[in-house]
Amino acid sequence: MRSAGFVYDPELELELPETSPQEFQPEAADAETLLRLERAAGLIPDRIGALEARYEALYRRALEEEGEAFYAAMEEALAVARRIADLNVWYMRLTGRPITPYYG
Repeated sequence: MRSAGFVYDPELELELPETSPQEFQPEAADAETLLRLERAAGLIPDRIGALEARYEALYRRALEEEGEAFYAAMEEALAVARRIADLNVWYMRLTGRPITPYYG
């Protein structure tokens, strides 16, 4: 087993393996790498919850806007939605199970 290289992802605010989630193979990782992965996976649910709240606020704001302001707010909401999706993919890859969604 070998140690995976990690890099800080400023978009997701997490230290993750250098490879993409589709290429990463946790079953081939050493103990140190698995510990780092477990720490990252533990942070993801709270990170997603915060981003979901941000998305909802942006979406509500967009619905109150018109014209360019509407499109700008929707673009920002979509960027947050992409981050949520990326975190979900990483969580599934790191833990082997999906995050149960919260619908407030």
